Amino acid sequence: LKDYPKAEAKPDMEKLLKNGGRFFLSDICLKEAEKDRLYRVYDASGMFVGLFRFDASKKVFKPEKMFLQN
Repeated sequence: LKDYPKAEAKPDMEKLLKNGGRFFLSDICLKEAEKDRLYRVYDASGMFVGLFRFDASKKVFKPEKMFLQN
C-alpha cells in the first residue's frame, strides 16, 4: 500500500469518510490529485480508512476498498 500516495481528510469529513462517501479534493489535505490514481486515505486522527480513486471528470474521490477497524 505504500506505493499509493497518502491523503489526510479534514476533521469535518470523518463521518462521511467512514461511511464510504465520495468527497472533493478540497475536503482533504492535498493540493492536487492525479487522474484515476488510488490514494491511501486517513482520517484527521491519522487512522487509515481505505483506498480511494480520484475521478478527474467529476473531481471527486470514490472509495475503492475500505479498511475500517471496529
